[in-house]
Amino acid sequence: MCNSTETITYHINDDNFLKLLDGRYYYTSRGIMKQLDYRKDSDLIEKDVRFRSPATCASKDGICKYCYGKLYDINKDMTSAGTLSATKITEPLGQSLLSSKHSQVTSSSAIKFNDDFDKEFELNSTEISIKDEPEYDDELFIQLEDVQSEEVDEVEMYYTNHFRLIDAKGKTIYNIEEENDSNMYLSDQLLALYKRMKDKTKPISLESFDGDSDVLFTVEIKNKELTGPVKRIMQVLNSNDKLGAKTLSEVCQVFVESLIAMGQKYDLVAAECIIRALLRKKTNEFEFPDWTNKGDHTDYQVMRVNSALFKNPSPLVSLSYGDLRRQLISAELYEKKAPSHLDTMFASVPAKFIED
Repeated sequence: MCNSTETITYHINDDNFLKLLDGRYYYTSRGIMKQLDYRKDSDLIEKDVRFRSPATCASKDGICKYCYGKLYDINKDMTSAGTLSATKITEPLGQSLLSSKHSQVTSSSAIKFNDDFDKEFELNSTEISIKDEPEYDDELFIQLEDVQSEEVDEVEMYYTNHFRLIDAKGKTIYNIEEENDSNMYLSDQLLALYKRMKDKTKPISLESFDGDSDVLFTVEIKNKELTGPVKRIMQVLNSNDKLGAKTLSEVCQVFVESLIAMGQKYDLVAAECIIRALLRKKTNEFEFPDWTNKGDHTDYQVMRVNSALFKNPSPLVSLSYGDLRRQLISAELYEKKAPSHLDTMFASVPAKFIED
């Protein structure tokens, strides 16, 4: 057993949630560690339970048996547990994506705005622009609300779900929102204006968009069967927002709930192995948190996938991220010394390395 003193707290929603935790070690309300038995522990449903977890394992050599649970015996090479987990979890999602390529029918949510939208804007396909003859005569300003960012194909994109139109005195004239909760991605022109402002709470004049073809936003089209689950997973793994989750336990909770909603049936230890790979210290993005009783358990952050790969302390793992030019000219790459599960590929005598 490792000497970790940190746990992950799950709210066990239902019987299916409990089943995916079978064989895991948890602590009772009295602090006694037990191994969960799905057939006998139905009383844990709808309760908050603290579990030992790969995400907070303090082992210096992979993941310890008590943080991994009963699956340890069939996956003793704990240095590759994260790779196995990523493969298992993404398998059904990949199959869904492949199946969608052959489908002749889509089930997409219609883009629907509230009534105020038509007074000032028009929607062409998925692009929002200003009407040629808006109803409001005086100058209006766009007040962006709750702007979030996500990384798509190494490009950072900014979006919001709603915004306000205000007059020169700051009075709200219209509230604009997409009723199916689709993201509205800022156009290049709007994003440039937004980034240029030091104070991001200041409004932007609509007179900045005086061209007939000027686009303010591009609206996301949601495929009900595919886009929803993918979007939720990406918001947890590769965005700063993480569906509003603030603590490590909350991140694990929303992640596994998203996977369960997608139909994932693998032990939740696999999901926690993925989250484990995203954890770094706040004080040093190239070091993993110290979960022992000597460590600062508040000194952690859950990074985005791309950032976590790029800043992995193993040079082989970080190179798998891509963007080789950026990495090869970075002095940080040549200071990395941590091992990884990829090292066996470069061993001079692989058979001997595996035996050892």
